[in-house]
Amino acid sequence: MRSRMVGWLGAAGALCASVAQAEITREYGWHYDPAFRLVGELIAQSTWSHPRYSLNGGHMQYTNEVIACATFTHNAGTNRVLAKLGMCSMAPTYYILHGGLLDAETVIMDPTGSPCSFNQHGGVHRVNRLIMQTYRGREFFQSIYTMEWGELEVRDVTLLDMVLFEHKNGNVRHTGLLTMAGGTWQAKPGTQEFGQVLVVRSPYGSSNSSLAMPAAPAVVRFADSRAQNWETGATLFIHAWDGSTNGSGDQQVFFGDGSGITTQQLAQIRFANVVGQFPGVFPAKQTPTGEVVPVIGPEEPPVLRITSRTSNSIYLTWPFGYTLESSTNSTGPFQDMWRFSHTAPNRSGAGWEWCHRDDQMRLYRLRK
Repeated sequence: MRSRMVGWLGAAGALCASVAQAEITREYGWHYDPAFRLVGELIAQSTWSHPRYSLNGGHMQYTNEVIACATFTHNAGTNRVLAKLGMCSMAPTYYILHGGLLDAETVIMDPTGSPCSFNQHGGVHRVNRLIMQTYRGREFFQSIYTMEWGELEVRDVTLLDMVLFEHKNGNVRHTGLLTMAGGTWQAKPGTQEFGQVLVVRSPYGSSNSSLAMPAAPAVVRFADSRAQNWETGATLFIHAWDGSTNGSGDQQVFFGDGSGITTQQLAQIRFANVVGQFPGVFPAKQTPTGEVVPVIGPEEPPVLRITSRTSNSIYLTWPFGYTLESSTNSTGPFQDMWRFSHTAPNRSGAGWEWCHRDDQMRLYRLRK
């Protein structure tokens, strides 16, 4: 079913779209209602319908919106939600923001089976509370906010177990509290400023939250967070950091302008897989400027280790941040390994290498 909506609509009821494969497009005009539901239906065992709604202009305003097992594509116009926009899913659910304004009091991504994805390619998303959570027991990311471009103006953000905020580009204006409760924030290249940060355990049991650094220069600044009561046993891991242990390197993470975290909070920060070091976890210290850096000894020459082998393969480990190369001749040419299945440079720090039957000899070396 396809429907094209124009003009003005106002009612005491609700707009619902749950017909199998329904496609509804709003071009212009005004639409006010208490509730909006874009919900797929179970049409066969493990098979759900997937209705689609496109907002191409105009103004829609609801008290509450529910999007489940469906796709809402926002190309232009305004979508104003006075209370809550809820995304839930027994099948994949998407909100795709290309342009216009999404203005909501609260956005909750609450998957119950399949992932909920919010993809922002442009436009403005203005929200007071962004809550991303997961279905208990899942081993993969369930709520994913991918920010490619545009503006996100948000007061409070909560990231629970197995959720990912992937900040690739665009601007995030965060003014309130970032609660890390088992989730991951992937930082973008360049500079990003946050409000205060709170690190707690997830309601589902995870005690580990993550700040993942990009493979490019980046500066992450958190506001002074000493007033926040970090939960005992909860840990914030900073992954793939590539800065200077003396501070002021290519990558920097700050808490306030000086001593912006307490001694106890500092003890709950760990650096994981520091670039240039063997994969591992390192404690943190804070410089007088407020920058947090890992506590590690002088960098040693990289060592490539064979940690296990089978009849036709070997398992290699090497310091994080180096690229593994190989050749059948000591004079080369050397080629990057696994270049088709890993992004270059290969920053994994470990991998299987299958023995080549025709090789009389194979040499390996590391390149930083």
